[in-house]
Amino acid sequence: MQNFLDASLYGASELVNDLSGDMSWLVDSRKDIVLGWVDFANHNGEALDYNAHFAVCACSTTHGIDWPHDSIAQHETSHLFGAVDHTSITPCIMDYWDAYWGVDVWCGDCYSCINSDIK
Repeated sequence: MQNFLDASLYGASELVNDLSGDMSWLVDSRKDIVLGWVDFANHNGEALDYNAHFAVCACSTTHGIDWPHDSIAQHETSHLFGAVDHTSITPCIMDYWDAYWGVDVWCGDCYSCINSDIK
C-alpha cells in the first residue's frame, strides 16, 4: 500500500529508506522531519544523511542492546540536524555508551552544531 511504512523489512537502513520513499509528501520545508517507529530492527535507529528529514527508531533490536526510547529519538533526530556519532569524555547523547545509559544532553560541539542548524 502506498504512503505507509512497510515494517516487514528487516534492516534499519532499509526501513528508513522505505519511510523516506513512502512519506516524502510530508516534507515541504527544510525544517520538516519525519520520525518513524518500528517494533524490531537490527539497530536502535537509523537516520538518513544530514538534512534528509527522515529517521527510524526501533523498540527492540536483534543484538539485545536496547536504548531507552527517548534516547533513540533524540539521538536519531540529532543526526538530522548535523550531529555525528562519536565518543566523548563529557556526557553526550551522540556517544553510543551515553545514549544506552539514558544521557539526554549534548556535548558542546553537538549542541553548537544542532543549535546553529535548527535556526
